[in-house]
Amino acid sequence: MGSEQEEALLKMKQFARTHPLTLEDVKKLVAQDPKDAPVHRQPEECYVKIPIGFEVGLTYEEQEEGYMWHASFSVDQPGRFPNEHAVEMICAALRLPSFRKAAVIKLFDEVVNVWWLDDDTPPASFPA
Repeated sequence: MGSEQEEALLKMKQFARTHPLTLEDVKKLVAQDPKDAPVHRQPEECYVKIPIGFEVGLTYEEQEEGYMWHASFSVDQPGRFPNEHAVEMICAALRLPSFRKAAVIKLFDEVVNVWWLDDDTPPASFPA
């Protein structure tokens, strides 16, 4: 992964951090039937395609437990799952902890979803 992809990932992270999903937003998303929902449920700025066949989505969400980062990882080959080494590389580029330190990891269809609890202050007081 080159510097262009790392820059795009950090830009996505900044967008997510400055456009957090409220708890109400999250509850609405959870209530949707995935079969009726679009593949991309968030603005285009929340997704980055990596030339090695990966797509990464990132949101910053208010949850019952506090604010969390939510990353989704997928590959462009049906029936395949993201490689753990590539996921780890993308986590590092996003300056997020290892997926092994995540609060929750879930597999939805062929998409790996990872949530980390954020110990930072709420978004309103986060420095730009």
